[in-house]
Amino acid sequence: MSTLATLDPDTGALRVSWRGWLALRADQGQWGADREALAALADVGALHDGELAPALGRAMQAVREPLARFRLVRRGVDAAGWLDADAGVVLVPRGPDLFEPTLASVAFLCDLVGRLVDLGPRTLSERPPVRTSPAELASAIASEDRPAANTNLPAVRDHWEFELRGPSKEGPLARIEVLDTDQGWWQTSPSGQAVTASPCSATSVWRQLSLAVDWAVSGERTQ
Repeated sequence: MSTLATLDPDTGALRVSWRGWLALRADQGQWGADREALAALADVGALHDGELAPALGRAMQAVREPLARFRLVRRGVDAAGWLDADAGVVLVPRGPDLFEPTLASVAFLCDLVGRLVDLGPRTLSERPPVRTSPAELASAIASEDRPAANTNLPAVRDHWEFELRGPSKEGPLARIEVLDTDQGWWQTSPSGQAVTASPCSATSVWRQLSLAVDWAVSGERTQ
């Protein structure tokens, strides 16, 4: 198997090196630049007779001309994403110089993000919101399923952030930060120089993801 492009033996998903990714996302007029990477893509069926497989080809249009870009960071693993009116792509790191381009129609992009962060049902905590400092929040996240000292936060088992940006270089359209704790899902939000963490449901988080994607595609904020 080539290290430039492979198929995962368990799932059959395409995985590529950074060189393979650059070849995958290049315009056809630029493809002569890395024939070795193109040959590796052809060997795994991603490229046939000089054309990307239809689903890949459509997804790469979103990468080259996106309506919005996003980042999904989970426990330090940083995945880049792109979307247009119809397609979404997340480039998920799978090891040293190995990435999995994960594709979805834009209608199912939130489901894809939800699977990547294990956004499943949790019992909704009845505790009140906790106001803490960014340093204390970072300590709780780093505590790895143990209650962090000097905070009132529950033990954090996992942590992820989703940030969505439009084509301009202005601030993010949406930013969602979520803690998976021993007392269910908690969502953080800035509160002056501090941070407020509040219990939340998977449904409310999924709805925020959906509204952010709808806003990026339509250009209109939805209530």
